[in-house]
Amino acid sequence: MAQHYTHTEDYVKNFYEKIGITKPQELKFRAIAEQLGIYVFYWPDDSQALFTGNKGFILLKETLTPQQQWQEFCHELAHVLFHTGIQSKIPTSFREYQEAKANSFMYHAAIPTFMLDRLPIYDLHFLTVTKYKNFSM
Repeated sequence: MAQHYTHTEDYVKNFYEKIGITKPQELKFRAIAEQLGIYVFYWPDDSQALFTGNKGFILLKETLTPQQQWQEFCHELAHVLFHTGIQSKIPTSFREYQEAKANSFMYHAAIPTFMLDRLPIYDLHFLTVTKYKNFSM
């Protein structure tokens, strides 16, 4: 049966395949950042993306769990990939739009549909979840 994906799902699949990521265990934000030339740092404040010249930086809140940091990385990655400008200087409605787009991207990048479609589903859902639970960072 043919799979039908959204534009975002297609983008995420092509994006990951382009940088050589095809399996859940390869979803590690350090490896993704390295492939893209993005610098990742931990800090005490809320996660955010910054740009200096043509270099991207993702600052992750250090007190988050690894799973939360993975989600935050995917959200901030969307800002690095798609957005420009200083959010405090853009209209509120446009900032809200960018945040909604970054959240949408995060959901698809954190758990890519094309990878979900390839997972073997066992009779006991617990086995499926526990087998693939540690595939971030």
